[in-house]
Amino acid sequence: MQQLARANLINETNILPKYVDEEILQLIVTGSTGEKYLVSCNEYGIWRCDCKNFEIHGVNEETGSYLCKHVIAAINFLQNHDISRVD
Repeated sequence: MQQLARANLINETNILPKYVDEEILQLIVTGSTGEKYLVSCNEYGIWRCDCKNFEIHGVNEETGSYLCKHVIAAINFLQNHDISRVD
């Protein structure tokens, strides 16, 4: 629940679509410290982020997938924006 609250603090203007095709979606998310993170989702719906929290918790077979605040913010962004192509 804490990640949801933190994700809501990331403004939509801090999320920039980088690349999209049939196999992968990539967005740049600027975090609360101003650092930029690459958030991606593959064709299987598996999300990844290059932030430290995701590196530590990431995808774990025993506990399930971890969604950091950057991934949650990206998912929220996608609910409100059509990014079928990136200019």
